[in-house]
Amino acid sequence: MTLTPFFEVKDLRFRYDDSWVLDGLSFEVREGEILGIIGPNGSGKTTILRVLSRVLIPQEGEVRLTGKNLSALSQKEIAQIMGVVPQDTYFPFPFTVGEVVLMGRSPWLSNFGFESEKDLQIASQAMALTDTLGFSDRLIFELSGGERQRAIIARALAQKPQVMLLDEPTAHLDIGYQVEIYDLIKKLNAEKGLTLIIVAHDLNLASEYCDRLLLIDGGRIYKMGSPKEVITAENLSRVYQSKVLVEENPVTGAPRVTLLSKLMSESAGRKN
Repeated sequence: MTLTPFFEVKDLRFRYDDSWVLDGLSFEVREGEILGIIGPNGSGKTTILRVLSRVLIPQEGEVRLTGKNLSALSQKEIAQIMGVVPQDTYFPFPFTVGEVVLMGRSPWLSNFGFESEKDLQIASQAMALTDTLGFSDRLIFELSGGERQRAIIARALAQKPQVMLLDEPTAHLDIGYQVEIYDLIKKLNAEKGLTLIIVAHDLNLASEYCDRLLLIDGGRIYKMGSPKEVITAENLSRVYQSKVLVEENPVTGAPRVTLLSKLMSESAGRKN
């Protein structure tokens, strides 16, 4: 029996003005997988997430979520299925971490808008899972970058989503926090069965943690497949217009990317 893909994207086209930012995308996202979206700056990665979360409406094509046309679902219905972790989150007031995480329960609240004991319990569980429960009373702007990102993920988890969309979740974080966030993502996938779609800037992290990768170039799909199929020197050199060395990570076996300086490559070529 063939399972219905979690997301189905068919002939998707989107533009902000006269030029197409996304041009004829068709792909599927499987239930329970971690899909990484990679590509150069300006290639349309974040726009894909905004279309999948219906923040943006495509001019052409179709997006189906669990077999239903995304355009036929209300924002509340979408929020009960999908959690979104944006690249930057602004809070106009000094909320505590606990208050921020509890915001994730809003799609499930009644018309009166009051949180129940169950909502408080779910928010606490989300904080425990993301190791943020210990600073639930601290103000969100007092946290370090990694702590803050875990709190935002906890807020999305409080929605009890089936799928989570994350836009460069480790942007501006040092390597320790980067690994911490991706380990958390992997844990949520393994223990909660969450489907995860991640816009990733770091190719090595995407290679290590994602089941499949979608390589975007100029708003079109250049390659989609396993990390070993996508992360090749030929693919990356052509799309990123940079020389790279791709080797196998001796510990994990995943493709590992090393950037090559153009000046050093030219110098080595002259010596040879």
